[in-house]
Amino acid sequence: MQPEVKKELEMRSTFKILFYANKGKEKDGIVPIMGRITINGTQCQFSCKHSIPLAIWDVKGRSNSVRFAPAKNCAKGRSKEALQINRELDNIKAQIIKHYQHLSDREAFVTAEMVRRSALATLCLQRTPIRDAAASTTDTKVLRGLDMSVFDMNTVHDYRNYFNGKHSGHVWSKQDDEMFLRSIGAMGFDREDGRVYSTVAGLLMFGHEYDITRETPDYFLDYREQLDPKIRWTHRIVSSSGDWSGNLFDFFFHVYHRLRSAFPVPFQLSQDGSREDEVPMHKALREMIVNTLAHSDYYGQKGVVIVRRPDSLSFANPGDMRPGLKTALSGGTSDARNATIMKMFGLLDFGERAGSGIPDLFDICNTELGTQPDYDVTYAPARTTLAIDISKMAHTERTIKADEKVIMDDNDKADDKRTIKADDKRTIIIEYIHRNGEVKTEDLVKLLSSSTTRIKMLLYQLVDEGILVSCGGNRNRTYKLKEQEES
Repeated sequence: MQPEVKKELEMRSTFKILFYANKGKEKDGIVPIMGRITINGTQCQFSCKHSIPLAIWDVKGRSNSVRFAPAKNCAKGRSKEALQINRELDNIKAQIIKHYQHLSDREAFVTAEMVRRSALATLCLQRTPIRDAAASTTDTKVLRGLDMSVFDMNTVHDYRNYFNGKHSGHVWSKQDDEMFLRSIGAMGFDREDGRVYSTVAGLLMFGHEYDITRETPDYFLDYREQLDPKIRWTHRIVSSSGDWSGNLFDFFFHVYHRLRSAFPVPFQLSQDGSREDEVPMHKALREMIVNTLAHSDYYGQKGVVIVRRPDSLSFANPGDMRPGLKTALSGGTSDARNATIMKMFGLLDFGERAGSGIPDLFDICNTELGTQPDYDVTYAPARTTLAIDISKMAHTERTIKADEKVIMDDNDKADDKRTIKADDKRTIIIEYIHRNGEVKTEDLVKLLSSSTTRIKMLLYQLVDEGILVSCGGNRNRTYKLKEQEES
């Protein structure tokens, strides 16, 4: 090919997107943001329907060499407003690229105007206010008319039990339910009538599914286990099934208990003689689930979908990553879409609130699995997916520093000591209940010298798997084997 022809083809196949501030329309220091598409020598301008203080507009921008030239101008700084504006511009750019690719597959020659018209409808539908998003997160909104009747009180009390286990003697533990829910951000005062109602965070965290969907119609939680290729799914949990609350707190534990079994715990004692009941990947799992729930756009399209396969785990949520993927991966910046939900989980030591959660997650996966998570953010609609390859799990040799012996009853007799060769404390619990019949949580806490929270997590997991059944209310709740119940 002659150099002149090659150069002409390269010029004709150019595709660029440029964002710029229209300084001619400046008013009180605020300027509208415009866009320009250049394709094959044709150009067209369009309004981004957003404005920005001229002081934070960077004309130098983030230009770099990629297949499709990015927006050369952008908001500068790391303020919430600047980050949100850049996310919006990235969304617009992604939509334009998508429509350009679609047209290029069908048309012999594509112009800038063709792409603008094709992308215009989608961009108008997806546009959201920038200044409102910068003020506060949506889950702080007080929902007038929704009082405590929308909460599943079993969920509320389970949360309080976990909180009390983590914060012994805390002043909030002495509060009544309404005051406690106000303290953690689940309820708030309505400024107009002065009454206390549920916040969006409270409704999502503790509400009944049928009340949640009245506020967020597209709300849907879905956990799937696809462990057998011959079966569509071997186990599934959905928020709309009607046999459980359908809220975020209960979903967290349902999912965590199911995923936890993918990383079994070898029975072992630490150097001080206390029993270890988790591996580093269990912390990573909690971080992944909390991040998925706290960063979801519950007013957006589609829902939360978590899938376990034999060789992988995936966590997908509606909405992009507010701080931006690069910022989130670098750490140090916490900007959850639902900051109150993140706070509620954080009060139970689930999820990092200092911006270090994702970097720590990468470190754990790299050490334990020999690989790193893969984040993917797509648009139309906006969606974030985290995928982890668990096929190359690193099986490291664990050194047990003490004898693997467990006292199987409260008599502390020498002939009641047995060496247990099992994967984790689950086996100890099952055998103890088999020998002693109906037991309470505190019986197992004394037996295993473990925290109430840890024992409850194991008991909930065994109940969820159909091995144990629970009887009675919260304070008088006991557990026994399902086979004992049926006999």
